[in-house]
Amino acid sequence: MVTKIDRMDKHDTVVYGAVSGTYGSAYLKFDERTVSHLLSPSEDFCTLTFVHKKSRRSPAYDPARFDCWPNALGSLAMSSGTHSWVVDVGQSGAFKVGVCYSSLERKGSGNEARLGHNSKSWVLSHYDGHYSFCHAGKKVPLQVVSRPQRIGLLLDWPSQTLLFYEPDSFAVLYTVTHPFDGPLLPACAVTDRSITILH
Repeated sequence: MVTKIDRMDKHDTVVYGAVSGTYGSAYLKFDERTVSHLLSPSEDFCTLTFVHKKSRRSPAYDPARFDCWPNALGSLAMSSGTHSWVVDVGQSGAFKVGVCYSSLERKGSGNEARLGHNSKSWVLSHYDGHYSFCHAGKKVPLQVVSRPQRIGLLLDWPSQTLLFYEPDSFAVLYTVTHPFDGPLLPACAVTDRSITILH
């Protein structure tokens, strides 16, 4: 159920000040080494565009790069404090935004490297007009009243809380609490148009 941030319960009030009017770290961008060959990064590595088959590049092998899924990871590892960032999803009809452990598998077409389909990633997914929260291969359908152009994410490490929200209305799309046991990286995937980290 979609709720307003200003109506959050006591457990969530710790994150209110961090999301109010901020886009997060100006240093956050996509890590070039992780960007799949299915995606084309912008010059500043803040935008990912899905590349149709005939235009795909063949980058040099890198153990950090995803080789089958259209994924990319952020450049900032988070293991303390509170972090927030906003992703402009625009008119993309298929994307995922969330976080994962740095140990997420990068190679192969199995679920180990597929965002939301393993125990190492937590994402909000939009596909075919439907929104869901995905983790460990399980989907929680989300009731999103109006299609957001931007999606905010907030990770509050002290309370082990990950929150997805709509920046313009401050509507909370989903909140999850999990005993994270290692540094987390922003994680994204896109198979339609582009998504951009905003600063």
